[in-house]
Formats: sequence, structure tokens, C-alpha cells
Amino acid sequence: MEDQKRNLAISRFKDSILFRLRAFNPSFSINSAHSSFIHQRLQHLFHSFKTPTHPPYALMIKRALMELKEENGSSEETISDYIRREYEDLPWAHVRILHIHLGKLCLDGDLAFTDTGRYVLLVNSDHENHQLGLVTSGETDLIVMLYYTAVRVS
Repeated sequence: MEDQKRNLAISRFKDSILFRLRAFNPSFSINSAHSSFIHQRLQHLFHSFKTPTHPPYALMIKRALMELKEENGSSEETISDYIRREYEDLPWAHVRILHIHLGKLCLDGDLAFTDTGRYVLLVNSDHENHQLGLVTSGETDLIVMLYYTAVRVS
């Protein structure tokens, strides 16, 4: 059953690629050799299509920032290293996906990006602060960095 799903997904992906190639250059003739080559490369690239076992990136990032407790925030590389240590089954494009999610969390107001190229967690409500075990000074302020405290999120 899993192989059937995988083959169907690869076939649909191949058809999409061929459609886009034809649209990009209508004068280019795509033959069965091209189609077979694309199909073979897709099979090689995508060994399986399975649901990841790790939590969503937003949760992994927030946990990393809370656990790292770096005084001036954490760099993208430090966050990535933490996530790689803590979670298995990360996608091969982990670094790029992490970058995209960090940007989205900044736009959503969950994180701030500092002048020094570090990310810090923003906290939005007293209820959320209490749940996370964080101390803040205001409604949407930066968390008081708890690097000197042994706060653990259960």
C-alpha cells in the first residue's frame, strides 16, 4: 500500500514537472526518454513519503529557544543544531525550512530578530507566560532571559 502511494505521488510529480517544462519552452520536444529519466530521478530522491515524527517547526523552534536560554538570543545555527540533536526524521531541506519558519515566526510576532543576528522569543500574554514558566515585563516584551534560572517546561 505504501509503495502504491509513493508511486502515485511520484507519477503526479513527474506529470507536473513535464507540464511545466512544456509550458516553459513549447518548442522543446519531450520524449519518453526524458519522462523515464525524470521518473527515475524522482524515485531516487524520494525513497518514501511518510509523515514526519517530529513536532511542527514552530514548536521545535520555541522549545529550542527556551532550552538554550542564551543571554542575547540564539543564532539560526545554534537553533538548528539543537533541533538536530533533539529530533529525528528531519527533512533533507531542514536548514532552509528552519530559515523560512524563523522568518514566519518573526512576522507573526512570536520571535524577534536582533541587530546581532539572533532570535529571541516574544511572549504575548500572562497566561502563555505562566504556561511556559517565563517571566516578562509587559504585554508583548522580550522575555527576561532566563539563562541564569533553571526553568524547565513540562
